[in-house]
Amino acid sequence: MGRIFEVKGYSDEKAFKLVILKMKGYVSLWYENLKRNRATEAMPNIRTWSRLKKHIEKGSYHPPTSKSFTSISLLLTKITSRLKSILKSLSNSK
Repeated sequence: MGRIFEVKGYSDEKAFKLVILKMKGYVSLWYENLKRNRATEAMPNIRTWSRLKKHIEKGSYHPPTSKSFTSISLLLTKITSRLKSILKSLSNSK
């Protein structure tokens, strides 16, 4: 996915903003909760795609259906798939 951002020439900050704008449902709720928790703990805001991706990869995103997943890699595959569809819709809207 980072490759798409590279090809488009998007900065890490612009890529982050585009992903945030396209978040829906549980992913959006997860991100809002992440922001709130970081503010409560006086941690700096996440402002780049690479930082957000690290939070996703370390498994801090747990959708309600995560108990049915047999491994974290399946969860990451689903998230990556959703984010790829977001990127595809962004590139089609130009």
